[in-house]
Amino acid sequence: MARVLAVCTSAKRQEPKREVPAIRFVRGGIEGDSHMGVTDREVSLLRAEDIRKAEREAGFDFPPGALAENLVVEGLPEDLGPGARISVGPSAVLE
Repeated sequence: MARVLAVCTSAKRQEPKREVPAIRFVRGGIEGDSHMGVTDREVSLLRAEDIRKAEREAGFDFPPGALAENLVVEGLPEDLGPGARISVGPSAVLE
């Protein structure tokens, strides 16, 4: 089973996202996040495994949010493609 390791938001576009203790999903994205309702990627999700690979290749660590991701998730299958649906928490479904 996959698990969320970090949640991140930013108040303004083009500003780095920062890890926050909790988020609230609303129609159109994440409440208070700069991408809510204004982009084709209202919620950005990256696999923790892919971030670790990028860190090894770069030779340094990326703090949560440094790659503009809202969610860092560990244990997701590599082959998720467009249209895949995943549940996050008790009531959010991302596509």
